[in-house]
Amino acid sequence: MTKAPQQRAVINLARGVLISAFWASFVNPANAQIFTHDRSVKALTHLQSGLSAEQEELFFLGRSFANVPWVEAPAATTARDGLGPLFNANTCVACHTKNGAGGGYGPQGEAPRSSVVQLHKYDSQQQIWGSDPVYGPQISVNGNRDVPFEGAYHIVWQAAAHDSRLRYPTPTFSQLNYGPLHTDTHTQLMRAPALTGLGLLEQIPDAQIYAQADPQDSNGDGISGRTQMVWSYATQSQKLGRFGWKNTTASVIDQSAKAAHLDMGLSNPLFTEENCTPTQTECNQAFRSETLDLPAQRLQAIAIYLSNLKIPKPDGKHTQGKVVFNQLGCQNCHSNTYTLSNGQALPAYTDLLLHDMGEALQSKGPLAREWRTAPLWGLGLNQHQQPPAYLHDGRAKNLTEAILWHDGEAQSSREAFNLLPLAKQQQLLAFLGSL
Repeated sequence: MTKAPQQRAVINLARGVLISAFWASFVNPANAQIFTHDRSVKALTHLQSGLSAEQEELFFLGRSFANVPWVEAPAATTARDGLGPLFNANTCVACHTKNGAGGGYGPQGEAPRSSVVQLHKYDSQQQIWGSDPVYGPQISVNGNRDVPFEGAYHIVWQAAAHDSRLRYPTPTFSQLNYGPLHTDTHTQLMRAPALTGLGLLEQIPDAQIYAQADPQDSNGDGISGRTQMVWSYATQSQKLGRFGWKNTTASVIDQSAKAAHLDMGLSNPLFTEENCTPTQTECNQAFRSETLDLPAQRLQAIAIYLSNLKIPKPDGKHTQGKVVFNQLGCQNCHSNTYTLSNGQALPAYTDLLLHDMGEALQSKGPLAREWRTAPLWGLGLNQHQQPPAYLHDGRAKNLTEAILWHDGEAQSSREAFNLLPLAKQQQLLAFLGSL
Protein backbone atom coordinates (compact mmCIF):
# COMPACT_ATOMS: atom_id res chain seq x y z
CA MET A 1 0.00 0.00 0.00
CA THR A 2 1.42 3.41 -0.94
CA LYS A 3 1.58 6.37 1.33
CA ALA A 4 -1.11 8.38 -0.46
CA PRO A 5 -3.94 5.82 0.07
CA GLN A 6 -2.97 5.64 3.75
CA GLN A 7 -3.28 9.40 4.06
CA ARG A 8 -6.66 9.35 2.32
CA ALA A 9 -7.85 6.59 4.67
CA VAL A 10 -6.84 8.63 7.71
CA ILE A 11 -8.64 11.68 6.34
CA ASN A 12 -11.77 9.65 5.71
CA LEU A 13 -11.60 8.19 9.21
CA ALA A 14 -11.44 11.73 10.60
CA ARG A 15 -14.72 12.39 8.78
CA GLY A 16 -16.25 9.39 10.50
CA VAL A 17 -15.88 6.91 7.64
CA LEU A 18 -13.50 3.96 7.81
CA ILE A 19 -12.28 2.55 4.50
CA SER A 20 -12.78 -1.19 4.88
CA ALA A 21 -10.09 -2.15 2.36
CA PHE A 22 -7.49 -0.15 4.26
CA TRP A 23 -8.56 -1.67 7.55
CA ALA A 24 -8.62 -5.25 6.26
CA SER A 25 -5.04 -4.99 5.06
CA PHE A 26 -3.89 -4.48 8.63
CA VAL A 27 -5.85 -7.32 10.24
CA ASN A 28 -4.86 -10.99 10.20
CA PRO A 29 -3.07 -11.48 6.88
CA ALA A 30 -3.38 -14.99 5.46
CA ASN A 31 0.06 -16.07 6.69
CA ALA A 32 -0.31 -14.67 10.22
CA GLN A 33 0.40 -16.95 13.16
CA ILE A 34 -2.39 -16.18 15.60
CA PHE A 35 -1.63 -18.52 18.52
CA THR A 36 0.71 -18.31 21.50
CA HIS A 37 1.60 -21.09 23.91
CA ASP A 38 2.50 -18.57 26.60
CA ARG A 39 0.33 -18.93 29.72
CA SER A 40 2.07 -16.27 31.80
CA VAL A 41 0.69 -12.85 32.73
CA LYS A 42 2.11 -11.62 29.38
CA ALA A 43 0.17 -14.15 27.31
CA LEU A 44 -2.12 -11.56 25.70
CA THR A 45 0.62 -9.10 24.73
CA HIS A 46 2.24 -10.89 21.79
CA LEU A 47 2.15 -9.68 18.20
CA GLN A 48 0.85 -12.02 15.53
CA SER A 49 3.61 -13.08 13.19
CA GLY A 50 3.39 -12.66 9.43
CA LEU A 51 2.80 -8.90 9.51
CA SER A 52 4.70 -6.60 7.19
CA ALA A 53 7.17 -4.01 8.48
CA GLU A 54 4.58 -1.29 7.87
CA GLN A 55 1.94 -3.21 9.80
CA GLU A 56 4.34 -3.87 12.67
CA GLU A 57 5.19 -0.16 12.85
CA LEU A 58 1.52 0.74 13.32
CA PHE A 59 1.10 -2.13 15.81
CA PHE A 60 3.90 -0.81 18.03
CA LEU A 61 2.65 2.77 17.70
CA GLY A 62 -0.76 1.58 18.89
CA ARG A 63 0.81 -0.36 21.75
CA SER A 64 2.57 2.79 22.91
CA PHE A 65 -0.64 4.83 23.00
CA ALA A 66 -2.49 2.00 24.76
CA ASN A 67 0.17 1.58 27.47
CA VAL A 68 1.78 4.95 28.18
CA PRO A 69 -0.22 7.20 30.56
CA TRP A 70 -2.05 10.27 29.29
CA VAL A 71 -1.78 13.61 31.08
CA GLU A 72 -3.93 16.69 31.47
CA ALA A 73 -3.70 19.38 28.78
CA PRO A 74 -1.96 21.68 28.20
CA ALA A 75 1.32 19.88 28.80
CA ALA A 76 4.79 19.64 27.35
CA THR A 77 3.97 16.07 26.32
CA THR A 78 1.64 17.11 23.52
CA ALA A 79 1.49 13.62 22.02
CA ARG A 80 -0.31 12.30 25.11
CA ASP A 81 -2.08 15.25 26.66
CA GLY A 82 -5.83 15.79 26.74
CA LEU A 83 -6.80 13.49 29.61
CA GLY A 84 -10.20 14.36 31.07
CA PRO A 85 -11.67 16.69 32.16
CA LEU A 86 -13.52 13.70 33.66
CA PHE A 87 -12.06 10.21 33.48
CA ASN A 88 -11.73 6.84 35.17
CA ALA A 89 -8.23 5.84 34.09
CA ASN A 90 -5.23 7.51 32.48
CA THR A 91 -4.27 4.56 30.29
CA CYS A 92 -5.90 1.54 28.65
CA VAL A 93 -3.88 -0.94 30.69
CA ALA A 94 -5.11 0.56 33.94
CA CYS A 95 -8.31 -1.41 33.29
CA HIS A 96 -6.88 -4.12 31.03
CA THR A 97 -3.66 -5.12 32.79
CA LYS A 98 -1.44 -6.90 30.24
CA ASN A 99 -4.56 -6.83 28.04
CA GLY A 100 -6.37 -9.12 30.47
CA ALA A 101 -9.75 -8.77 32.13
CA GLY A 102 -10.52 -6.73 35.22
CA GLY A 103 -10.07 -8.25 38.66
CA GLY A 104 -12.31 -8.53 41.68
CA TYR A 105 -13.11 -6.34 44.67
CA GLY A 106 -11.14 -5.62 47.83
CA PRO A 107 -11.96 -7.04 51.27
CA GLN A 108 -13.61 -3.77 52.37
CA GLY A 109 -15.61 -3.36 49.17
CA GLU A 110 -12.92 -1.46 47.30
CA ALA A 111 -13.69 -1.32 43.60
CA PRO A 112 -10.83 -1.83 41.11
CA ARG A 113 -10.13 0.69 38.38
CA SER A 114 -11.26 -1.95 35.89
CA SER A 115 -14.90 -1.68 37.03
CA VAL A 116 -17.21 1.18 36.09
CA VAL A 117 -20.69 2.17 37.19
CA GLN A 118 -22.99 2.64 34.22
CA LEU A 119 -26.08 4.84 34.57
CA HIS A 120 -29.36 4.07 32.81
CA LYS A 121 -32.48 6.23 32.96
CA TYR A 122 -35.74 5.07 31.42
CA ASP A 123 -37.92 7.62 29.63
CA SER A 124 -41.43 6.26 30.15
CA GLN A 125 -42.97 8.70 27.67
CA GLN A 126 -40.71 7.78 24.76
CA GLN A 127 -40.17 4.26 26.11
CA ILE A 128 -36.43 4.36 25.58
CA TRP A 129 -33.37 4.09 27.78
CA GLY A 130 -30.97 7.01 28.11
CA SER A 131 -28.32 8.26 30.52
CA ASP A 132 -28.50 10.29 33.71
CA PRO A 133 -29.18 13.98 32.87
CA VAL A 134 -26.42 15.22 35.20
CA TYR A 135 -23.80 12.47 35.21
CA GLY A 136 -24.23 10.99 31.75
CA PRO A 137 -23.77 7.30 30.85
CA GLN A 138 -21.30 6.37 33.61
CA ILE A 139 -19.64 7.70 36.74
CA SER A 140 -16.15 9.22 36.39
CA VAL A 141 -14.13 8.69 39.55
CA ASN A 142 -11.42 11.20 38.56
CA GLY A 143 -11.32 14.80 37.38
CA ASN A 144 -8.66 17.28 36.31
CA ARG A 145 -7.28 19.80 38.81
CA ASP A 146 -10.11 22.33 38.36
CA VAL A 147 -12.89 19.83 37.66
CA PRO A 148 -14.51 17.87 40.51
CA PHE A 149 -14.69 14.14 39.90
CA GLU A 150 -18.23 12.84 39.65
CA GLY A 151 -18.40 10.31 42.45
CA ALA A 152 -16.82 7.80 44.78
CA TYR A 153 -18.35 4.45 45.60
CA HIS A 154 -17.73 1.14 47.29
CA ILE A 155 -19.25 -2.30 46.98
CA VAL A 156 -21.94 -3.85 49.16
CA TRP A 157 -22.61 -7.56 48.73
CA GLN A 158 -26.13 -8.94 48.46
CA ALA A 159 -27.28 -12.55 48.79
CA ALA A 160 -28.49 -14.34 45.67
CA ALA A 161 -32.14 -15.34 45.67
CA HIS A 162 -31.62 -18.68 43.92
CA ASP A 163 -28.52 -19.96 45.77
CA SER A 164 -27.48 -19.12 49.34
CA ARG A 165 -23.82 -19.78 48.44
CA LEU A 166 -23.68 -16.80 46.10
CA ARG A 167 -23.52 -13.02 46.49
CA TYR A 168 -23.59 -10.17 44.00
CA PRO A 169 -22.07 -6.65 44.24
CA THR A 170 -24.00 -3.38 44.23
CA PRO A 171 -22.38 0.09 44.16
CA THR A 172 -23.03 2.42 47.09
CA PHE A 173 -21.97 6.05 46.66
CA SER A 174 -20.04 7.79 49.41
CA GLN A 175 -19.77 11.00 47.39
CA LEU A 176 -21.59 12.54 44.44
CA ASN A 177 -20.12 15.93 43.58
CA TYR A 178 -22.86 17.09 41.19
CA GLY A 179 -25.87 16.29 43.30
CA PRO A 180 -28.02 13.17 43.52
CA LEU A 181 -28.73 10.85 40.64
CA HIS A 182 -32.09 11.21 38.96
CA THR A 183 -34.75 9.22 40.78
CA ASP A 184 -35.30 7.11 37.66
CA THR A 185 -31.60 6.35 37.14
CA HIS A 186 -30.42 2.77 37.65
CA THR A 187 -26.81 1.81 38.37
CA GLN A 188 -25.04 -1.18 36.84
CA LEU A 189 -21.50 -2.39 37.56
CA MET A 190 -19.48 -3.50 34.55
CA ARG A 191 -16.05 -5.16 34.54
CA ALA A 192 -13.45 -4.67 31.83
CA PRO A 193 -13.29 -7.77 29.59
CA ALA A 194 -10.05 -9.30 28.34
CA LEU A 195 -8.82 -7.96 25.00
CA THR A 196 -8.55 -11.44 23.49
CA GLY A 197 -8.87 -12.00 19.75
CA LEU A 198 -10.81 -8.82 19.03
CA GLY A 199 -9.69 -8.53 15.43
CA LEU A 200 -10.49 -12.18 14.82
CA LEU A 201 -14.00 -11.83 16.22
CA GLU A 202 -14.57 -8.85 13.94
CA GLN A 203 -13.58 -10.91 10.90
CA ILE A 204 -16.16 -13.67 11.46
CA PRO A 205 -18.53 -13.38 8.48
CA ASP A 206 -21.94 -11.98 9.43
CA ALA A 207 -23.63 -14.91 7.71
CA GLN A 208 -22.09 -17.38 10.15
CA ILE A 209 -23.42 -15.44 13.14
CA TYR A 210 -26.89 -15.11 11.64
CA ALA A 211 -26.90 -18.85 10.93
CA GLN A 212 -26.54 -19.61 14.65
CA ALA A 213 -29.26 -17.17 15.74
CA ASP A 214 -32.63 -18.63 16.69
CA PRO A 215 -34.60 -15.79 18.30
CA GLN A 216 -37.91 -17.70 18.32
CA ASP A 217 -36.33 -20.99 19.44
CA SER A 218 -37.72 -22.64 16.33
CA ASN A 219 -35.84 -25.88 17.01
CA GLY A 220 -37.26 -26.13 20.54
CA ASP A 221 -33.95 -26.65 22.32
CA GLY A 222 -34.59 -23.84 24.83
CA ILE A 223 -31.84 -21.66 23.32
CA SER A 224 -32.98 -18.50 21.55
CA GLY A 225 -29.88 -16.47 20.82
CA ARG A 226 -30.43 -13.34 18.76
CA THR A 227 -28.39 -10.72 16.94
CA GLN A 228 -28.50 -6.97 17.48
CA MET A 229 -27.81 -4.18 15.01
CA VAL A 230 -26.00 -1.13 16.39
CA TRP A 231 -24.81 2.19 15.01
CA SER A 232 -21.18 2.24 13.91
CA TYR A 233 -19.64 5.71 14.17
CA ALA A 234 -16.69 4.51 12.10
CA THR A 235 -18.76 3.55 9.06
CA GLN A 236 -21.77 5.79 9.75
CA SER A 237 -24.09 2.83 9.28
CA GLN A 238 -25.92 0.07 11.13
CA LYS A 239 -23.74 -2.98 11.71
CA LEU A 240 -23.94 -6.25 13.57
CA GLY A 241 -23.06 -5.84 17.25
CA ARG A 242 -20.18 -8.04 18.41
CA PHE A 243 -18.45 -6.35 21.35
CA GLY A 244 -19.34 -5.37 24.88
CA TRP A 245 -21.24 -7.39 27.46
CA LYS A 246 -24.47 -6.69 25.55
CA ASN A 247 -23.24 -6.49 21.95
CA THR A 248 -23.44 -2.68 21.98
CA THR A 249 -20.47 -2.06 19.64
CA ALA A 250 -19.79 -3.25 16.10
CA SER A 251 -16.05 -2.98 15.58
CA VAL A 252 -12.70 -2.70 17.34
CA ILE A 253 -12.23 0.87 16.24
CA ASP A 254 -15.72 1.85 17.46
CA GLN A 255 -14.99 0.20 20.80
CA SER A 256 -11.56 1.86 21.07
CA ALA A 257 -12.98 5.31 20.33
CA LYS A 258 -15.86 4.85 22.79
CA ALA A 259 -13.54 3.72 25.60
CA ALA A 260 -11.14 6.58 24.94
CA HIS A 261 -14.02 9.05 25.20
CA LEU A 262 -15.89 7.63 28.20
CA ASP A 263 -13.07 6.18 30.28
CA MET A 264 -10.25 8.65 29.61
CA GLY A 265 -12.02 11.75 28.36
CA LEU A 266 -10.09 11.77 25.08
CA SER A 267 -11.78 13.44 22.13
CA ASN A 268 -11.25 11.57 18.88
CA PRO A 269 -12.65 11.48 15.32
CA LEU A 270 -15.67 9.40 16.36
CA PHE A 271 -16.40 11.30 19.62
CA THR A 272 -15.28 14.86 19.07
CA GLU A 273 -16.83 16.48 22.15
CA GLU A 274 -15.62 16.36 25.75
CA ASN A 275 -17.43 13.91 28.03
CA CYS A 276 -19.22 16.66 30.01
CA THR A 277 -22.97 16.96 30.41
CA PRO A 278 -24.57 20.43 29.94
CA THR A 279 -24.95 21.04 33.70
CA GLN A 280 -21.28 20.35 34.58
CA THR A 281 -20.00 23.93 34.49
CA GLU A 282 -16.38 23.31 35.53
CA CYS A 283 -16.05 20.48 33.04
CA ASN A 284 -17.38 22.61 30.17
CA GLN A 285 -15.11 25.53 31.10
CA ALA A 286 -11.95 23.43 31.35
CA PHE A 287 -9.09 23.92 28.89
CA ARG A 288 -9.74 22.33 25.51
CA SER A 289 -7.18 21.91 22.77
CA GLU A 290 -8.00 23.10 19.27
CA THR A 291 -7.02 19.66 17.99
CA LEU A 292 -8.33 16.22 18.89
CA ASP A 293 -6.76 14.58 21.92
CA LEU A 294 -6.53 11.29 20.04
CA PRO A 295 -6.13 12.03 16.33
CA ALA A 296 -7.26 9.64 13.61
CA GLN A 297 -3.94 7.93 12.92
CA ARG A 298 -3.31 7.22 16.60
CA LEU A 299 -6.83 5.93 17.16
CA GLN A 300 -6.42 3.67 14.16
CA ALA A 301 -3.03 2.48 15.44
CA ILE A 302 -4.59 1.50 18.79
CA ALA A 303 -7.26 -0.50 16.98
CA ILE A 304 -4.63 -2.17 14.80
CA TYR A 305 -2.66 -3.09 17.93
CA LEU A 306 -5.69 -4.61 19.63
CA SER A 307 -6.68 -6.46 16.45
CA ASN A 308 -3.35 -8.21 15.91
CA LEU A 309 -2.60 -9.72 19.31
CA LYS A 310 -2.09 -13.46 19.54
CA ILE A 311 -4.65 -15.65 21.24
CA PRO A 312 -3.74 -18.39 23.75
CA LYS A 313 -3.59 -21.89 22.31
CA PRO A 314 -5.70 -24.42 24.28
CA ASP A 315 -3.46 -27.23 25.51
CA GLY A 316 -5.86 -29.96 24.32
CA LYS A 317 -5.04 -32.17 27.30
CA HIS A 318 -8.39 -32.06 29.11
CA THR A 319 -10.51 -34.10 26.72
CA GLN A 320 -12.64 -35.59 29.50
CA GLY A 321 -13.57 -32.11 30.68
CA LYS A 322 -14.49 -31.12 27.15
CA VAL A 323 -16.83 -34.12 26.96
CA VAL A 324 -18.53 -32.95 30.18
CA PHE A 325 -18.74 -29.42 28.72
CA ASN A 326 -20.64 -30.76 25.72
CA GLN A 327 -22.81 -33.14 27.76
CA LEU A 328 -24.01 -30.23 29.91
CA GLY A 329 -25.04 -28.31 26.80
CA CYS A 330 -22.52 -25.52 27.34
CA GLN A 331 -21.58 -25.64 23.66
CA ASN A 332 -25.12 -24.58 22.71
CA CYS A 333 -24.06 -20.99 23.45
CA HIS A 334 -20.29 -21.25 23.93
CA SER A 335 -20.02 -22.76 20.48
CA ASN A 336 -16.74 -23.41 18.75
CA THR A 337 -17.72 -23.52 15.09
CA TYR A 338 -16.80 -20.11 13.67
CA THR A 339 -14.14 -19.85 11.00
CA LEU A 340 -12.58 -16.96 9.11
CA SER A 341 -12.98 -16.55 5.36
CA ASN A 342 -9.56 -18.19 4.92
CA GLY A 343 -10.76 -21.31 6.74
CA GLN A 344 -8.94 -20.61 10.00
CA ALA A 345 -10.90 -22.11 12.91
CA LEU A 346 -11.40 -19.88 15.94
CA PRO A 347 -11.53 -21.57 19.38
CA ALA A 348 -13.46 -18.63 20.84
CA TYR A 349 -16.25 -20.63 22.50
CA THR A 350 -18.95 -18.05 21.80
CA ASP A 351 -21.82 -17.67 19.37
CA LEU A 352 -21.62 -13.84 19.74
CA LEU A 353 -25.38 -13.77 20.31
CA LEU A 354 -27.57 -12.27 23.02
CA HIS A 355 -29.26 -14.77 25.35
CA ASP A 356 -31.86 -14.45 28.09
CA MET A 357 -29.88 -15.37 31.20
CA GLY A 358 -32.84 -15.18 33.56
CA GLU A 359 -33.60 -13.40 36.78
CA ALA A 360 -30.37 -14.43 38.52
CA LEU A 361 -28.28 -12.38 36.07
CA GLN A 362 -30.81 -9.62 35.41
CA SER A 363 -29.16 -6.22 35.13
CA LYS A 364 -30.38 -2.66 35.63
CA GLY A 365 -30.95 -1.04 32.27
CA PRO A 366 -31.62 -1.96 28.64
CA LEU A 367 -31.68 -5.63 27.65
CA ALA A 368 -31.89 -6.38 31.36
CA ARG A 369 -31.92 -10.18 31.10
CA GLU A 370 -29.88 -10.50 27.93
CA TRP A 371 -26.12 -10.93 27.70
CA ARG A 372 -23.72 -11.70 24.91
CA THR A 373 -22.17 -15.13 25.23
CA ALA A 374 -18.74 -14.33 26.63
CA PRO A 375 -15.84 -15.85 24.63
CA LEU A 376 -14.00 -18.42 26.74
CA TRP A 377 -10.62 -18.35 25.01
CA GLY A 378 -8.01 -17.23 27.53
CA LEU A 379 -10.36 -17.96 30.44
CA GLY A 380 -7.60 -19.76 32.35
CA LEU A 381 -5.55 -16.55 32.35
CA ASN A 382 -7.96 -15.04 34.88
CA GLN A 383 -5.74 -16.67 37.51
CA HIS A 384 -3.36 -13.73 37.02
CA GLN A 385 -5.94 -11.21 38.24
CA GLN A 386 -5.64 -9.88 41.79
CA PRO A 387 -8.06 -11.17 42.91
CA PRO A 388 -9.62 -13.27 40.11
CA ALA A 389 -13.15 -12.35 38.98
CA TYR A 390 -15.69 -13.66 36.49
CA LEU A 391 -18.94 -12.54 34.81
CA HIS A 392 -19.93 -9.01 33.79
CA ASP A 393 -19.64 -7.39 37.23
CA GLY A 394 -17.02 -9.60 38.84
CA ARG A 395 -19.53 -11.24 41.18
CA ALA A 396 -18.05 -14.72 40.71
CA LYS A 397 -14.74 -15.36 42.48
CA ASN A 398 -14.06 -18.62 40.67
CA LEU A 399 -15.32 -20.73 37.79
CA THR A 400 -17.68 -22.75 39.96
CA GLU A 401 -19.49 -19.59 41.08
CA ALA A 402 -19.64 -18.38 37.47
CA ILE A 403 -21.43 -21.57 36.46
CA LEU A 404 -23.80 -21.41 39.44
CA TRP A 405 -24.92 -17.91 38.38
CA HIS A 406 -26.13 -19.16 34.99
CA ASP A 407 -29.91 -18.92 34.69
CA GLY A 408 -32.60 -18.54 32.03
CA GLU A 409 -31.53 -20.35 28.89
CA ALA A 410 -28.56 -21.81 30.81
CA GLN A 411 -30.55 -22.98 33.85
CA SER A 412 -30.64 -26.60 32.74
CA SER A 413 -26.86 -26.65 32.29
CA ARG A 414 -26.39 -25.17 35.76
CA GLU A 415 -28.70 -27.74 37.32
CA ALA A 416 -26.94 -30.57 35.49
CA PHE A 417 -23.59 -29.29 36.78
CA ASN A 418 -24.92 -29.35 40.34
CA LEU A 419 -25.83 -33.02 39.93
CA LEU A 420 -22.40 -34.06 38.63
CA PRO A 421 -20.06 -36.11 40.83
CA LEU A 422 -17.20 -33.99 42.17
CA ALA A 423 -14.71 -35.73 39.89
CA LYS A 424 -16.73 -34.73 36.80
CA GLN A 425 -17.02 -31.16 38.03
CA GLN A 426 -13.26 -31.01 38.48
CA GLN A 427 -12.72 -32.35 34.96
CA LEU A 428 -14.92 -29.57 33.58
CA LEU A 429 -13.15 -26.88 35.61
CA ALA A 430 -9.75 -28.18 34.49
CA PHE A 431 -10.87 -27.95 30.85
CA LEU A 432 -12.13 -24.39 31.28
CA GLY A 433 -8.90 -23.42 33.00
CA SER A 434 -6.91 -24.76 30.06
CA LEU A 435 -8.57 -22.44 27.53
